[in-house]
Amino acid sequence: MAFDSARNQTVLFGGVTEDNEASNETWIWDGSNWSKRSPSSSPPPRSGQKMVYDSARGVIVLFGGNTGRFIGGSVTLGATFFNDTWTWDGATWTKRNPQTSPSARSIFYMAYDSARGQAVLYGGIKESFVAPDLDDTWTWDGSNWTKRTPANQPRYGGEGGAMAFDPVLNQVLLNKTPFRGDLGALYENETWSWDGSNWARKAPRTIQSIGNLPVAAVYDSIHREIVVYAVLSTWTWVRRAA
Repeated sequence: MAFDSARNQTVLFGGVTEDNEASNETWIWDGSNWSKRSPSSSPPPRSGQKMVYDSARGVIVLFGGNTGRFIGGSVTLGATFFNDTWTWDGATWTKRNPQTSPSARSIFYMAYDSARGQAVLYGGIKESFVAPDLDDTWTWDGSNWTKRTPANQPRYGGEGGAMAFDPVLNQVLLNKTPFRGDLGALYENETWSWDGSNWARKAPRTIQSIGNLPVAAVYDSIHREIVVYAVLSTWTWVRRAA
C-alpha cells in the first residue's frame, strides 16, 4: 500500500486473500470509501512486494514479491519470486523494462528518497527462502535500477524491519532485526540511516527489545517524526539535538 500524493488517494495492490491465494487486485481509498479498479494491465498475483510513491514522476513504483501461499503461518516452498518493476499512474499499471534490476526477492525494504528523487531498496528474502537474507542496496531513478556499493551497510535484511524517509534530515531510516541472516540468531533491533551514498549505524539511547520485530514505518508530517509499528509496540524516532 502507498499514498498517491498527486491524486490524494491510497493505493493497495495484491496480498494474500482469505482463500489463501495471492491476489493482483488494485483498490483505491479516497478517505471515505474503497473502490476496486479494473486497469488494462496489472502485475501478476503476489504478496511480499513493496510500493512507494515517486513524487518526482507522479507515479507509484512496485517491485518484487512472490506467489507463496501461507500454511500454518509459513510460506510454502516452490513459490515464484519476482524482480519486475511496475508503475501506477492513477489509471493503469505499466511494466517497466530497466537495463539492470535487483535479483528476485520478497519481504524487503523500500522507501522513496524525495531529496534525491529516487527509490531506495535494501535486502529481502531470496528465492526458496534460503538464509542468509540479502543485504544489497539499490536505487531507482525512474528508468533504471543501480546497485550501490556503500562502504558500510547493515547485515542482511529480511522479515523483521521497516524503512521510511525523514525529510528533515534528508535520510532514509531503517529499523531492523537481522534474525534470519544468522540462521536463527536473534539480536536487538538495529537502526541505520542512508544519506544517498552510504549507510551509518545509529546508536539510539533507547532500543526495542529482542523479538519486537518492526513491521511498518511512516513519516508523520504533522509531528515531524518517523513512526515505527512493531509486533509488540509502537515507537517514534526522536532526533537528537546537534
